[in-house]
Amino acid sequence: MKITNLTTGQAYQLTPGTQLEIERPNLFFNDYGEQSYPVDLPDTDLNRALCGYPDMPSNRQKPQTDIPAAISEGDYYMPCRQAVLGAKRKEKITTSFYMNEGSFLSRMQQVPLVDVFGDETVPGVSTVEEGIEWCWSLMTDEDPHFGIFPAIVQLDGVRRGLNAAVMMDEEGNLFEWGRRDPSTGLPEGISYGFWNAFPRRETVDSRLVQLSPGYYITPFIRANYLLQRLFAYFGYTLQESFFDETKPFDKMLFVNNTADALVNGTILLAHLVPDCYCNTLIDVFRKKFCCEFVPDETAHTVRVEFFKDILVDAPSDDLTGCLVGYPEINFQEPRQLKLSSDSSLTEGESFEGGGELKRKYPDAYINYLNGQFERVGYTNTEVVEVLSDGNIPYYAGDPDLEDYEVNVPDSQFCYGRDPSLGEDLVMTGSYPYIGDGRMLNSVLEGDFDTEAAEADLEEFESSEHKQDPMLAFTNPRTYYNTGTHTWATYSLLYNGAAGIYEKFWRDFDNLLRNALHQVTASLLLDNEQKRSLPAHRKVTMDGSEYLVNILRYTLGGNQVPLDTDLLTTLMQEPVSTATPHSELFTRQGYTWKVRVDSSESLTEGQWVAAGYTAQQAVTAQAIYPPPPTEAQYEAGGSYHTRTVYYSLVRYDDRSNPYWSYRKTTVSLVPAVVE
Repeated sequence: MKITNLTTGQAYQLTPGTQLEIERPNLFFNDYGEQSYPVDLPDTDLNRALCGYPDMPSNRQKPQTDIPAAISEGDYYMPCRQAVLGAKRKEKITTSFYMNEGSFLSRMQQVPLVDVFGDETVPGVSTVEEGIEWCWSLMTDEDPHFGIFPAIVQLDGVRRGLNAAVMMDEEGNLFEWGRRDPSTGLPEGISYGFWNAFPRRETVDSRLVQLSPGYYITPFIRANYLLQRLFAYFGYTLQESFFDETKPFDKMLFVNNTADALVNGTILLAHLVPDCYCNTLIDVFRKKFCCEFVPDETAHTVRVEFFKDILVDAPSDDLTGCLVGYPEINFQEPRQLKLSSDSSLTEGESFEGGGELKRKYPDAYINYLNGQFERVGYTNTEVVEVLSDGNIPYYAGDPDLEDYEVNVPDSQFCYGRDPSLGEDLVMTGSYPYIGDGRMLNSVLEGDFDTEAAEADLEEFESSEHKQDPMLAFTNPRTYYNTGTHTWATYSLLYNGAAGIYEKFWRDFDNLLRNALHQVTASLLLDNEQKRSLPAHRKVTMDGSEYLVNILRYTLGGNQVPLDTDLLTTLMQEPVSTATPHSELFTRQGYTWKVRVDSSESLTEGQWVAAGYTAQQAVTAQAIYPPPPTEAQYEAGGSYHTRTVYYSLVRYDDRSNPYWSYRKTTVSLVPAVVE
């Protein structure tokens, strides 16, 4: 065996019989890549020089952890990265070697994502005016690297509009809905644009702050572009994949909360990316979409492979001829997947998972326009109650199964409103609420020249909140985009027929419930298998298919078989699977329809006699009965008959308000869900 330092081209001096024991784990089941166990090199003058003299306590250099090296033995050749772990003068230098995914992943640890971009700025933007114009051009959703949509952030305890898109007149004033061109009846002199494209004032701790144009405007970076740049930074080319070829993932974005990204006239790309390490961003994709980034260390390329595709592909190798002795099987208790994000913003009730929500609200369904969990109730009409935001974990919650937890290191937004903006604008309604905002480039100027005001502003500016990785889709509209985590065929939420579990993780969960028993096999691999046998693909042995858990082999010394851990893929009967979300959270079968049996207007005296207060706003209380049974539907008739009282304010023909009181008798009749 020969180990070469590729920086110098010199080979290390090895003790006779030196042997490397190497593990190649399957990253779908492990969080570390291929690497050797620590091995001792002799502390010779050459080895000391090649390793940066690690045996000298007075050495001011940090330990070498990224030495380019190569291991060769016969027709085996593998580029790798060498890390020096320790040394003892005149005795040994302890080192490890990282190959393939091990080299690839270890290089990204503890490297901040912002380092990928340094001081790079958006090309062609050198003034605030150019930045505003460029950001508005992103509303077409055609730029390959950036996108934009309105969002809500919180600063100084107040929610504020980020990229707020509004209808304005030529002076930047909000459009008044009553203003029309008399000849056409259409809005007069109105254009779409950013609310903060003009000078604004806002209140901070009861003090007015003057905002120059450009505040609360920031572009969002495309997820695919960010991945490409990240891999290029480490010397790899990311090959095209599902994420490039499939809508809406081809335009998926990472949001950011930088509220003053362009106020200096340029836009730093480092201010648009998540506050995390490079390997954390990779883990977001690995764990959210059940995929792996597989490097080719020779070609310096990376390809994306999905677990669900691997299961249907043919096995890569037959290991029967490598088997020494008989394999041992250890049966694993059935497990169930629990899939969640590190954090999720929410405006409603929180649940451990969809299973818990369904048990509490059997009639719950998912609104696939926004991903929210809802149910239908009945007053004198149908009403919809929002039970929870859609961003709760996936967890069936079967009490008979052990949990297998997968935690994605990202955050999920919810929908919110910007109360600082009025009603006569496009921003009216719900938009992605992405949490705390941050100011990175500016010190705001207040209208009050007092020490107290300046102190308040400094406190306002000094709060730099992190931006966790947060993915979003864009939903193009006629004049501006909106942000969403749901799409027609895919969703960034874990639950739902288009959700992350059903689209990417169900096959994995099926194996957890019915297979993945551990088989230990003693294998003696040849050099070609040691070099190229992929740990993430299926293999066969004695006619059965397996997934590799951890592949082990040796280099140098005497060839000896080592135990390799395999996992069964045969689904054992009776097969257990989680209920499909197309059945679990979809309205189907039978439902109720409201039938008004009688309705009468009450005088104020009759209203008071019924136990209510004059001019009291009363909303009829909704009931939520279980859906009708087939027998009830077949029998027909009406059910749940009751009398409801409610009041509301009406307007006469002169637009004068008056109170209206009603007493209505209603019942429910069974119907088929349309």
